[in-house]
Amino acid sequence: MSWDEHDAAVFAASEEITIETMRADGSFRPPVPIWVVVVDGDVYVRSSHGRDSGWFRGALTRHRARVTTWAESRVVDLVEVADLDDALDEAYRDKYAAYRHSFLPRLVGAPARAAALRLEPAERSVLAR
Repeated sequence: MSWDEHDAAVFAASEEITIETMRADGSFRPPVPIWVVVVDGDVYVRSSHGRDSGWFRGALTRHRARVTTWAESRVVDLVEVADLDDALDEAYRDKYAAYRHSFLPRLVGAPARAAALRLEPAERSVLAR
C-alpha cells in the first residue's frame, strides 16, 4: 500500500516527525525525533547514528512503528532500502539545506546511508494523538 498525495504532502511538509518502534510485546518504545523525506511519493527516514541506533535496532526487530507528524499519528511498516542512497542524499540536502553546516552531514554520511527505511502505511485509519 502506498501513500496518497495528501499523506505524502504532510510528510514532505513536516520538518521533523517522531518514530516509536514496536517492541516484541506489541507496545511502542518512547518517541524519537527524526527527519523525513519524500522521494517519488514514497516516504523515507534514516538513522543519523547508523544501524547501531536504538530506534533503528528496534525497527529491524519488528519492522513496525508509530510515526507522528504535525498533523496525525499512523502505524507504519518499515522496509529497509539500500539502492536509493544518491536520491535520498539529494532529498535530504534539498529539504534540510538550512542545516548543511550542522546536522545534515550526518544524514548523508556512510552510517546513515546504511540505515535507511521506507515507511509504508500499515493501517489507513489515523490514530488518536
